Amino acid sequence: MTFSITHATRYVLLAAALATLGGCATPQQQAQMQAWQQIQAQQQALAQESGKIGAVLASDAQGRVVIGTLVPGAPSDQSGEVHTGDQLLAVAEGDGEPQSVGGKSMLEVRLMVQGEPNTPVSLVLAGQDGGDDRTVTLTRAEITPQQQQALAEIQQAEAQARELAKSARDGARWGQLVELELIQMHIAIWSHNPSPAASHFTRAIHLAAKRRIMRPFLDRIELVAGLVNETKPQSWGFTQNEEWQFFTRICERLPSANSAMAEQLESLDVETQLLESPTAREMELLALIEAGLSNQQLADRLSVSVSTVKWHLYNLYAKLGVSSRSAAVAKARALNLLTR
Repeated sequence: MTFSITHATRYVLLAAALATLGGCATPQQQAQMQAWQQIQAQQQALAQESGKIGAVLASDAQGRVVIGTLVPGAPSDQSGEVHTGDQLLAVAEGDGEPQSVGGKSMLEVRLMVQGEPNTPVSLVLAGQDGGDDRTVTLTRAEITPQQQQALAEIQQAEAQARELAKSARDGARWGQLVELELIQMHIAIWSHNPSPAASHFTRAIHLAAKRRIMRPFLDRIELVAGLVNETKPQSWGFTQNEEWQFFTRICERLPSANSAMAEQLESLDVETQLLESPTAREMELLALIEAGLSNQQLADRLSVSVSTVKWHLYNLYAKLGVSSRSAAVAKARALNLLTR
């Protein structure tokens, strides 16, 4: 599925309409929308600096290099293996050895990624939910003006939706906030970013469950069906029975092809109970995965092998009754094992 400028613009306008109807579009937000064209050229230039792989590079809160927005139709997007939020660990030119990006400036990293069109470059990536590091080899290509424009439209939609969501949250407009989280989910799906899409959907469930806000999900039932169908039930980060029950009711409304999903959910233990107390080492790992460290970084920090890290994580997940890092962190917070 290819994201188009029309779709991006549609969701920007929908987000703006929601804000206007609720009276939550501030003069500052209006000014930001009007100023967008002035910074659009800078965003297009940033897309060109992405090294002709079509992935904007950014820094996260810990100063690590991560994959930002993907350029629709460009090599990273077409590969299906590069995702927004992935951490970039190393870069290899052609058949050369991977060179770590650790300790390098963003400009240096971009220069490592850049190269002539039709030449290969390999990225060593770590996903947001951990697991083994993976190497993705791409063939650089020219980023067309149309692709740059599509990227700018996506970034505009994302930025405006975030601003409007913040305003709705500050004003306790929960119905609008659920709508905006689902709008951001929709944008992420259309721009081939499943991890952010699932995160926005999870937040929408959290907001809607206690307030019984069902209609926005039903209005997007086909999109929700696709997302749910591609996500393992154990991977959702819901921590309260109320959220699981609300999620199950949504799944019961999905098209018949997804009817087995509700049965799978019913078999899950959704009680926020600790099956067995984690060891001191597992608690240490829990704090480190909350900070976003990859398996290799965990091994380096603890002076153990990656296999040992995986063994500890396997045991930790079993005790928490989860199957992913995000779910482990969410469950641990619900059990007051971690503080926000």
